[in-house]
Amino acid sequence: ESSHRPPRQSSTPILNKPQRVVFSPNWEVPIGITNPLIYRVADTALVASAPVPEGSLQSFSTDNGAAWTKPTLLDLCGRSLFLIRSPKNIRWYLSLERAPDGGQLYFHTRVGEAWNAPSPVRDTHWGDFSLSGFAYDSVGRLHIAWCDHREGNPDIYFSLSADTGRTWSRNVRINDDHTGQEQLDPSIAASPDGALCILWADNRSPHTLFDIYSSNSSDGGRTWSRNKKVNDDSTHTWQGSPHVIFDGKKFCSVWMDYRDVSTSGDARSSIYFSKSKDRGLTWSRNVRISENVSGNCGYPSLARSRTDTLHSLWMDSEQNILNDVSYAYSPDGGESWSSPVRVNDDTARVQHYHRGIGWLGAGRDGQNIVGWIDNRTGSSRVYMAAIQSFSDTAHQTRAALQNDARTSTPEAFVYSVQRVLLKDNFTTNPSSRWKVRSGTWVWNNRMFIGYGAPTACAFTGSELWNDYEFTGKFKLDPLDHREAHIYLRASDKPSLKYYRIANLFRRGIKAEYFDGEKFFPLAEVLYPIQMDRWYRFKAVMKGTSLNYFLNDTLCIAAMDVHQLRRGRVGVGSQTVPAYFKDIAVKEVR
Repeated sequence: ESSHRPPRQSSTPILNKPQRVVFSPNWEVPIGITNPLIYRVADTALVASAPVPEGSLQSFSTDNGAAWTKPTLLDLCGRSLFLIRSPKNIRWYLSLERAPDGGQLYFHTRVGEAWNAPSPVRDTHWGDFSLSGFAYDSVGRLHIAWCDHREGNPDIYFSLSADTGRTWSRNVRINDDHTGQEQLDPSIAASPDGALCILWADNRSPHTLFDIYSSNSSDGGRTWSRNKKVNDDSTHTWQGSPHVIFDGKKFCSVWMDYRDVSTSGDARSSIYFSKSKDRGLTWSRNVRISENVSGNCGYPSLARSRTDTLHSLWMDSEQNILNDVSYAYSPDGGESWSSPVRVNDDTARVQHYHRGIGWLGAGRDGQNIVGWIDNRTGSSRVYMAAIQSFSDTAHQTRAALQNDARTSTPEAFVYSVQRVLLKDNFTTNPSSRWKVRSGTWVWNNRMFIGYGAPTACAFTGSELWNDYEFTGKFKLDPLDHREAHIYLRASDKPSLKYYRIANLFRRGIKAEYFDGEKFFPLAEVLYPIQMDRWYRFKAVMKGTSLNYFLNDTLCIAAMDVHQLRRGRVGVGSQTVPAYFKDIAVKEVR
């Protein structure tokens, strides 16, 4: 034990930590909508919404989430819709319209029961883009920040509307570098008097991977300051997924950060916090608010309650490799933070994630509610919990006792290799062993390379296997990189079904099941996958269980994946190139 190195922290030790929170037993929320966004719109009213191909499904609760109305379809030109909160009610939507060379971002405004014609936000149709941030101020101005590829690489862009969304200003690029590098994941916040702050992940520096940068505006978005770095370390590591809010006095932000070293000596992502008391001109010393020593923490959110308390939620794999939801609060504007507690009270090794729901705040009775997506029953359901009390010991109730029930990550299941079913190091043309379903595939220099739209995918020919170990190596392209896919038990009959492991650039690993029509999440873990670097993967299917390893580290251990008992293996990419080599499939017992 003495050989383990403790995590490095740049935070100042906190002598008087706030009392820990005790959450109520969790309850399932009968919404009837898969993976919804949920917002509070009144003291007791909540609204849930989820995009579907025909428009958007909506459901309402008037009793603080106990009961929900039957989902109804809101049809807005058939586009994929994203719900936006307004100060008093839900009346704004954003929709994305894709095109081969780019697309458009539309803003929808409801007036009574009618909808105005959608107004375009982008002043070009060229280049890919993704929406990330939205804010409004007390004088009615609306502000949007997004990641935009119109100049050939992802930059941060901004636009505002002074007439409640009918027209939008000329788009402004916020990042002021000229490196041609990537800027991602913008988050925007506004003060009541119109001061704005945008944070994003930025890899402009050749000495680091990604840092958190910010820019601020004191005139409602007409002009913007020079960019400044928020994280105060200079290590060659990742920072990403920032979330910024205005807490009534200052801008506050959280993000995931890989500067710390785990007990095993490798990098692990933690949650860091910083604040700006001068409207974004300068940022305070970073404080680590998570207490993980081996697992990863990521995708944090930040909220402010009526009592001016700061609340943070994040995904945490310290006790569950498939992620729990963790929570901490600060009663003094970020000066001190409570020790984190786990919100979900189950001990199942399944995925829990708060994105899209998270902190729902207090109802009329003052009870603060947290919500998340939970797979403890084998499918994605919405669960909620309420803060019951604050306690120094935080171990006196059943819910608190369960918060310490798990102490170790799951072990890989045991199996034995029987025989080699497939081996291909691509020394000869692989076309006889692989069936290309989509995209373009080339064989070159002992590599199998796939690319093309919408998704490149190749499965092994006619071989069907039951229990097997699928191994190989993948690499993301050095210039155009996104993700590499590993397919398991892929079956064409009666329709295309499979398990997919998506290895995502910077973000991590996602396991999903595709039933022929839509994806169902199995697990999602953080992992700092880089470009132009070979990774060894190993996926083992045995019975109803799945283990997935990257560079000999167990990353996913999913149970009861019983939909498919046999099928092919495959590899793939998401539009941009991915490289594969040294493929092997072995029968296991």
